[in-house]
Amino acid sequence: MDEAKGLQPGAFYQTRHQLIFKAMLALKAKGDKVDLVTVYSQLLETGELKKVGDHNALGKIAEYAISINPASHAEIIKSCALKRDLASLGSRLTHGALNGSSVDELLAMVQEKTSALSQSTKSKFQLTPISKLELKPPDWLIYSILERDTLSQWIGDPGSGKTFVGGDLACCIATGTDFHGLKVSIGPVVYIAGEGQNGLQRRFRAWQIRHQVSLESTPLFVSTAPASFCDPASISIVQAAIDGTEEKPAAIFVDTLARNFGSGDENSTQDMTAFVASMDEIRAKYRCAIILIHHSGHGDKSRGRGSTALKGALDTEYRLEKDDTGTVRMSNTKMKDFEPPAPMAFKIRSVELGIKDKYGQEIIGGILDGIEYKSPAKTPAKKQGKWQAICQGILMDLFEEHRRNLEKGNFDPNDAKVLISDVRERAVLQGLNPKNWHRYLNDLKKLNNIKVNQPYFELTPQITSNHLNPPIGGEV
Repeated sequence: MDEAKGLQPGAFYQTRHQLIFKAMLALKAKGDKVDLVTVYSQLLETGELKKVGDHNALGKIAEYAISINPASHAEIIKSCALKRDLASLGSRLTHGALNGSSVDELLAMVQEKTSALSQSTKSKFQLTPISKLELKPPDWLIYSILERDTLSQWIGDPGSGKTFVGGDLACCIATGTDFHGLKVSIGPVVYIAGEGQNGLQRRFRAWQIRHQVSLESTPLFVSTAPASFCDPASISIVQAAIDGTEEKPAAIFVDTLARNFGSGDENSTQDMTAFVASMDEIRAKYRCAIILIHHSGHGDKSRGRGSTALKGALDTEYRLEKDDTGTVRMSNTKMKDFEPPAPMAFKIRSVELGIKDKYGQEIIGGILDGIEYKSPAKTPAKKQGKWQAICQGILMDLFEEHRRNLEKGNFDPNDAKVLISDVRERAVLQGLNPKNWHRYLNDLKKLNNIKVNQPYFELTPQITSNHLNPPIGGEV
């Protein structure tokens, strides 16, 4: 109902639609829940159900209503109502001119009607004296790093720990648990998972065991499939699903951007702008923080992959890197309105989940343990050549494709492998001289998150094998 603010029953063309909306407004005024059953009861009580039609007709209207974007549809209804008013004004002017009305009378008619229309179509854009602007303190979800009603992004290479950080943030917000010493404001969380629901569930279980905090009755909701945020119909489905939880989310996680982007092209400014508009629409509706988990660029690791239109729209951005020792460092790369927070460091530890697989092996999950931040050791800067960047980009793209294919088949996407020959073939197709392949193959072998297991490239394991902190046993 909030999305239809300012909409009146008279804006609807059909009488039965006017009656249904009138019933909805009456329920809202009484503080009652607005749904198909309560609207039906309200119409029955007022004796207007017969004018609407039977319950089947009402059901069809409800089915249509949840399939569209409520806010956009409300604007369409208002626009159509205004067009009908303008058409009516034109008819009245024609009738008056043909039946002897004076010019002054016709002008007065126009002035009266346009004044009324102007009041009903006041734009959201208005000018307010600076003296009336209210200065509000920041509404931190996680103190100093994540504010409510913002768009933020966590970027990193595959294996850098970005999904571990995303899961940790989500659990902390949903339970009100401090995030590695930073105060947290508790609130409902929606986690839109593009891949690896099984892996995500293991991480959530590991988080519960490590923190001894149950997620059983926590308002943390995980999607069963990725969304497609370049598709307006998909946005409406996502919003309907969120509304169905009857919880107003404090934070919505999109993991990963690539898997929830849809059919668009990340490198297209037009498609990325459409994606950002979708995020803005959802953020404005729920006044929540939206957290994007995204891959870093192939050539420039300091920013997210794809069009730079995204970076410009962000309020905050964090970069995650994992070094050869397994240390994950989180540093701020954009903070629009505040001083950048201090960098943080973590280790990804293994936790026994208290269950075994069919071969009797203990199942483990990964969690983040905060450690003291130390700047990475400085190494002489080595400029990356054109073909080094291209070959590395091809390798990361192939890993992403293989991860998607595994996830679609209900396999663990972390088991993705890439044939070395496939990387070579794509590089040659893009113009690499085959005689130079071995030079760039050696460069790929030196990447800190890649290992070679002939004839494949594999991502190095994300979970450390040692337990610096012993696992906490027991079921949660």
